[in-house]
Amino acid sequence: MKNWLMNIYLQPHHYLYSCFHFIQTRLLYCVVIIFILLTLIPTLFYCFAQSENSLKEDKKSALIQDLNQQTKLLNTLSQRSNSTHFKDNISNINQAIKQIFSEHKIKIEQLQWNIDEKQIVITVHHQAMPLSLVLLQLQEIPNLAYKEISLSKIHRQNLVQLYAILQITD
Repeated sequence: MKNWLMNIYLQPHHYLYSCFHFIQTRLLYCVVIIFILLTLIPTLFYCFAQSENSLKEDKKSALIQDLNQQTKLLNTLSQRSNSTHFKDNISNINQAIKQIFSEHKIKIEQLQWNIDEKQIVITVHHQAMPLSLVLLQLQEIPNLAYKEISLSKIHRQNLVQLYAILQITD
């Protein structure tokens, strides 16, 4: 190492000699520059990292808001779709019920819809045999199940009263 330093000092035209000479003559400048570099570079990196993190947080919050908005839109669309599907289902069931009763020439005394509870209340007065066929055909309607059935004999004209509560299933 000592020989290496002596070779540099003996050759004044060498670039390392110029560097050592500059450091020796302007030591204060070199210390200030090193100090500034040692403090400024980490500070700049920290500032850049903080600004990058804040940008990422802003993007994240914007994406979260966007996601929440899209989720709300999807929920409202699915509710509307379900309600239209339910309304279509109701109209199909109503049409099927009326068609079954009209095939057997049975007059419906009362057909009451309770949409909140998804129930249909049917009251009919007719002879027993056609009512049993109607009950069998009502069973075949999709998304419809019996909740309660009551058959009562009416003494006038040998009629039977059908009181049925049908439940709409999904």
